[in-house]
Amino acid sequence: MTPRIWNQLLDLRQKSIDKYGPLEDNHRMLGALRLEYREVEEAIQSRDNARVRAELLDLANVALRAVQEMDEREGHGV
Repeated sequence: MTPRIWNQLLDLRQKSIDKYGPLEDNHRMLGALRLEYREVEEAIQSRDNARVRAELLDLANVALRAVQEMDEREGHGV
């Protein structure tokens, strides 16, 4: 992963935590993942690569947050 992508993911992570708070349970995680996936599909259909890239980063952000929050809930440390 390039530093550019990593920095963008870190920025997205903080913004999404500030805006939406934690993904409190698996059902909320699934809802967020489904929403982001649908947005990726829409972006692909629009044929706008910049939009596709942005939506893929959003999807990755939700997936990585979900893993981290699951680990924290299950006591696997930070």
